[in-house]
Amino acid sequence: MRTRIAKSRLLSVLAVALFLGACRETAAPVGSTVGTLRLSLAPGDGPHGAIAFHSDRNGCCQIFVMNADGSQVTLVTNNTALNFGPVWSPDGGRIVFSSNVGGDFQIYFIEADGTGMTQVTNAAQAFNPVWSPDGHRIAFNSNRDGSFQVYVVNADGSAMTRLTHDAGDDAPASWSPDSKQILFVGNRNGDNELYVMNADGTGVTQLTTNEGEGDHAGWSPDGKRIVFSSTRDGGNLHIFVMNADGTGIT
Repeated sequence: MRTRIAKSRLLSVLAVALFLGACRETAAPVGSTVGTLRLSLAPGDGPHGAIAFHSDRNGCCQIFVMNADGSQVTLVTNNTALNFGPVWSPDGGRIVFSSNVGGDFQIYFIEADGTGMTQVTNAAQAFNPVWSPDGHRIAFNSNRDGSFQVYVVNADGSAMTRLTHDAGDDAPASWSPDSKQILFVGNRNGDNELYVMNADGTGVTQLTTNEGEGDHAGWSPDGKRIVFSSTRDGGNLHIFVMNADGTGIT
């Protein structure tokens, strides 16, 4: 994670897309069936079925789904824009992601079969969508008020609320399994660290010090631990786990 969190994540996901694009496969039909079970990033749901990912294998960055064994790669989005960072809804019916199909990067969701692409946000730039485990809300970050801050919005685009208020940049990482807290990354103290706050933005608590470079972080299904990647020990990225209060980093 770097000084501009949203920009660094954009670069990292596009790099992943370029890597995936090197392994080109026959283009999948738009909206073809991938099966009824889906992978959800909701804590505790686990890899039951399909995996959503982005790739430039068709010439630009699109959203695909595939079975957990890599079969039936299926194109979900089909436009000339950059579409990246897909996250399944908890019920497996929809995929939320960021796209510049309308010019600026905004948050959209689309049905798992590739139909019904719907814009959720409509101001400045918006990245890093994370669906709440109850399926009602989406957290994301945006620079609509200056620096990149964490916002939450209902899945239908209503009740947009800013959660973080600081001079640095913040980006959501994961909701707690009970939907009551949001784990996020911030550089408000000069370094990129992991923080947790209540879902209404109150009770911000710093969990890490000296996190270093990193990307994903999330809760264990029981909500007692947090896993994250970091270069805190110097050199390459490694996987760490800690208690939900930031103690016991391993």
